[in-house]
Amino acid sequence: MKIKFNWKKTGIIIGSLLIFLYALFLALPLILSPIANSYCNQIEELIKISTGLEAHIEGLGVTTSPKLAVGVKIKEFLLYAPNDSKTPILDLDDASADLRLLPLLYKNIRLGNIIAENIDVNIVLNKDGKPIFLDYLPEQDEEIAQTMTSLPYGLKLSNHLPNIKLDEYQINFIDEKTKKTYFIDGDDLKITDFILDKKIKIITDGQIVFDKRIVSNFDIEIYNKIMPNINLDDLIFPKEIQIEEEKKTTQDSFNVNLIELFEIANKNGLKVDLDCDIKTSGTFKKPIQKGAFELTGMSVISNGKQLPESYAKLIFKGKETVIDSILYTSSNIEEKTHILGNIKSGEKHSMDLTVRSNATLNNIID
Repeated sequence: MKIKFNWKKTGIIIGSLLIFLYALFLALPLILSPIANSYCNQIEELIKISTGLEAHIEGLGVTTSPKLAVGVKIKEFLLYAPNDSKTPILDLDDASADLRLLPLLYKNIRLGNIIAENIDVNIVLNKDGKPIFLDYLPEQDEEIAQTMTSLPYGLKLSNHLPNIKLDEYQINFIDEKTKKTYFIDGDDLKITDFILDKKIKIITDGQIVFDKRIVSNFDIEIYNKIMPNINLDDLIFPKEIQIEEEKKTTQDSFNVNLIELFEIANKNGLKVDLDCDIKTSGTFKKPIQKGAFELTGMSVISNGKQLPESYAKLIFKGKETVIDSILYTSSNIEEKTHILGNIKSGEKHSMDLTVRSNATLNNIID
């Protein structure tokens, strides 16, 4: 007896099963979110044990997306030093992050999207310009750090980094002694098309404020396709052991007192606005750039007077860069230095630079 296999019926059954599983996957947050939210207190305690910092979590849930990604969302997350809940180190509102599932089949860990409505970072600095919260962090177990050279089960970190979208963000540096605040306040930060060894796109705008004085307004749009040949997994889990002397040199090399830098800039009346719209491609040796980089409203205080506003503009036209800049070194608006130029790269590279100045030597040196 010959049995005839019904391919059509089998296809309908398999298709219906896949649709049911897909719908179940999308509906998982309805089941898992209440369970996840019930663990907020345990997660807060775990954070306290592992970091020495206090945390407050509200509205924790699970998310799924049609792109076969699973993630977490949170209504509010606060992280603060013990006994200082009024100045949270991190204040996060309506945030979410997800993990792509399909890359796991190839043993790659790839985050999909990181989104937040608002993020505030408050870093209180001591007299040496170092963050106070570092005093609460537990010492790292060197044995664990040295043995952790890779992820388990052959997993690797993907060079495809997540798309980041922040509606509003503010990074505050607070002087512990004077309570003065120096901050960056921005809107609509988008970091997309980010492949570590290939490209990155950044869009944002905002302002920099030092102790209630606006130092800079910025509007940035960069699409860069010239990236170093590096691997994220190798960066996080270096295969070579770094000797102690090299570690100490690396740690000591960054010893900058941020408070002093902010105070110097503020005292000298530094002002500069940035407008940047650049697309880059090609290679490091032969870059191709299009767009413009403009510094406007540049000024500092000299001899007790705020100087007239200078500007510097770079116009990129592929392999050609046009320079246009006027610099003031005196409060006299008639005394200035005008720089015009044209730089060409490629096989027939050249540079044509013209400088016209009636600035006095004393003002230039000052």
